[in-house]
Amino acid sequence: MLRDPMASLVILGLIPVLLFLASLRRKRLSYLLTDTRVLGVHEAVNRSRVRIYFDDVPVTDVHLLVITVNNWGNEAIRIDDFVRPLRFIWCEPARILTAEVTEVHPENLQPTLTFVVTNELVVNPMLLNPGDSFQLKVLMNQPSKLSVDARIVGIKEITKALPSVRTPAKTMKMFVGMALVALVLIIGLLTGEHFEFWTASGRFETRVFQLFALGVVFFIVDELKSAVSDLVSSFKNKDSSMP
Repeated sequence: MLRDPMASLVILGLIPVLLFLASLRRKRLSYLLTDTRVLGVHEAVNRSRVRIYFDDVPVTDVHLLVITVNNWGNEAIRIDDFVRPLRFIWCEPARILTAEVTEVHPENLQPTLTFVVTNELVVNPMLLNPGDSFQLKVLMNQPSKLSVDARIVGIKEITKALPSVRTPAKTMKMFVGMALVALVLIIGLLTGEHFEFWTASGRFETRVFQLFALGVVFFIVDELKSAVSDLVSSFKNKDSSMP
């Protein structure tokens, strides 16, 4: 089989198709957190002599937290799937000063927030289709370690994403693209053989197979790198949630 470029091309073309089928119907919810300090009193300064107020409430170390929540699976998360809502919980003495939804995708997505206590933010259950995302901006005094809690049907845990991690939507496009390229090459090679532009299993077909095989290898290596980054992100998420 390996001596026949056409058969090998068919086998390699099936690889992205099988990977694509294996990635279907997966629920995944992730969040990305960025933390920027915007106001505070230096430790070397006597805090009893310098005071900062936010809406008449004294603060000492104010940070702007941006949380991006994304359904990057291939299946919708429905309202009925939420056994417990999505909650962002900071350890005391963290105190939420303000919190708001700043960006949504698509535009008709309407997340609503609930403040249970001063250090806990609850996102009420909503329909999240694949690719839906929203962004929260939280102004917080003395932020601490963050833990994310939810109980959603089909999702074991809410993962902490890395900016470099590729989304499954882009991966699926690459799966489909590789399969289509293989199909076009097979049709083109068969057509060329029929009109005797080149011979079956000849040098031209061998070169085409080698180039396509090289592309598949690069694609698989890139997917493995993305999977490793996702795994590292998961471990970092577990470490950050430990007290």
